[in-house]
Amino acid sequence: MRALEKGNNYDGFNHSNSQVATTSYILWSILRKWKSLFLSTLIGCLFGFLIAVLYPKVFLFNDNQIDSLNSFVQLHSVYQRQVRLKKDNPFLTMQEQDFYLGSISYNIVLEKEADVGAVYVQLQELSSKDIFWTEIANIAEYSDFNLSYLEDALKISVIKPVFNEIPLNYNSSITVKLSILGIDRQGCEKAITYISDLYEADLLQIKGISTFSEVSGTAKKLEISTWIDGIREKYNAIEYRILDSMNREINPSSTASMRELNDIRVTLAQAQYIKNLDPTFEHSNELFKFAVSGAIVGLIIGLVIILSNSTINPTISFWETVSYNFGIPVLACIRTKKLFFLDSVFFNFTHGRPKLANSLEYVKAFLSKDEANDVIVCGDTKDATVSEMKKQMETLLKGNVHCVGLFSIDSNAISLLSDQSEVVFIFHLDHTGVVEAEQQILLCKKFGVEISGVLLIQS
Repeated sequence: MRALEKGNNYDGFNHSNSQVATTSYILWSILRKWKSLFLSTLIGCLFGFLIAVLYPKVFLFNDNQIDSLNSFVQLHSVYQRQVRLKKDNPFLTMQEQDFYLGSISYNIVLEKEADVGAVYVQLQELSSKDIFWTEIANIAEYSDFNLSYLEDALKISVIKPVFNEIPLNYNSSITVKLSILGIDRQGCEKAITYISDLYEADLLQIKGISTFSEVSGTAKKLEISTWIDGIREKYNAIEYRILDSMNREINPSSTASMRELNDIRVTLAQAQYIKNLDPTFEHSNELFKFAVSGAIVGLIIGLVIILSNSTINPTISFWETVSYNFGIPVLACIRTKKLFFLDSVFFNFTHGRPKLANSLEYVKAFLSKDEANDVIVCGDTKDATVSEMKKQMETLLKGNVHCVGLFSIDSNAISLLSDQSEVVFIFHLDHTGVVEAEQQILLCKKFGVEISGVLLIQS
């Protein structure tokens, strides 16, 4: 179309959608400011890092807090030893299929229920002697093991019936089961034989035992995952208790159960004090956390500023805003400089590839069809890119062409408006405001001036 006739579409604006693709407008408003967002994120990251570095240096603890931190350091040393014990435990590092399980059981008839405790105590006392474990280590080929680990290789089970279900005239009977882990069949058999000989001699000396008899003695390859899991759970339980104690020292009000060292909330100042006393203390990287938190805050602040500005002062960002909302044809879209790679990717992603003329020659050909009318080229003189484009238009068209500023602020421009003139607007994408553009179009409507079209600039 040559121009909009008087009284046509631009008599009013379509305000149902100030930007034809609202989602695309918001997305583009963010993406086109990616450099600003990157800068705000970087500033936030640096600010968080500075807080993390400077805060511990100016924070002072009171006496109670210092006592708690000293206790924490002591408990941390205990925790480290426990972790090393668990890590080096051969029963947790070897494959389950590499073990054998030797066991022997005895049925023991006691004169009274109270003798059950005596049997268990006697067995425990025997297994608490270092000479006992040294002998077991040699027989079962555990000589390279730390003797403290061998306690995990022996299990004593005393099984008793429910006595109130047995007639009073019956002697009580219990089953004692001895089990040991071995790393070869022969050593396992020798170890269980040695243990049974010692226990039999000890059991015969316990007052109250009427008689006992061997039930079974075995040494076979089998799945022992339950036993190994029990050993692991024992070490875990000790670690958890230590961690809970550590947590209560520096977080007295906390009731949470700790499962990992990093579960304990340690402030930057606390971490710095602890590390000065115990250089081996390693906790989650607080510097990294503060830097990331600062970066997130910086990004959010950048997004809020960009979105607020885009909402309060919307700009023309899509050619559809001109053609659909204003009802004015777009004559051409001129790119004044090559976009940075990311800018180009983001622009094409949100705008697509509209089929618009990209040459001023097309604009010249379009306007030369009616040389009788004066052509008024209207654009914001404060925008350097628009001013440069107006000069190019003036050189290109020659003749009856007038380049003016915005009608709403340029009284000389208003005086040029007449029935014999036609207007070409120059709008700078992402710079020319929507409200500003509407004001210029309304003034043309008021003076009954034809609007030939809009020349868009992309930079």
